[in-house]
Amino acid sequence: MIRPFEAVEESQLADLNQVLGLYQGDLLEGIYDNWALRERERLRALYLKSLIYLLQFYSFHKALEKAIAYGQQILDLDPLREEIHREMMKLYLRNGQRALAVQQYEICRLTLDKELGIAPMEDTQRLYNQTLAGRDGSGSLMTPMREINIEQAFQQIREASQTIDQAREQIQQALQLITQISEQSE
Repeated sequence: MIRPFEAVEESQLADLNQVLGLYQGDLLEGIYDNWALRERERLRALYLKSLIYLLQFYSFHKALEKAIAYGQQILDLDPLREEIHREMMKLYLRNGQRALAVQQYEICRLTLDKELGIAPMEDTQRLYNQTLAGRDGSGSLMTPMREINIEQAFQQIREASQTIDQAREQIQQALQLITQISEQSE
């Protein structure tokens, strides 16, 4: 029985993740007997269903990075899952990563074209066009930057400042070296 996201406890998620860690790929690859094919597909479908549940769970609880990671695991196993590509686009948009949403569409488009010779579904194309127009998956205007707390913003500023200081120091050292070389050649 699938439990509603609100009723799931951390220990149950840990158990599910532990079980998922046991899946090491398709069962009995290279064996094509009917029983092996059925069991292989059953286990693969159960694994994918569990990953989808975790993607949806973390999306519901706004743990977007975790949801994105599970979406990527699904697409690594089954890159033709267009609904997962769409969900990934929505997650990237919710996370303020519009460029990655556009990139996800391109991955979807290229994969579908290469493997099946088809274009993405109308829903996927609509989401892509909304993204290009600066709208999120619901059609609302997106904020230009994802919401981050002030401490994250200050940390980013400190890191950028350190990088700039290091670059200035390297430039200064290079100028001194050029001066020394030019003085020696005179």
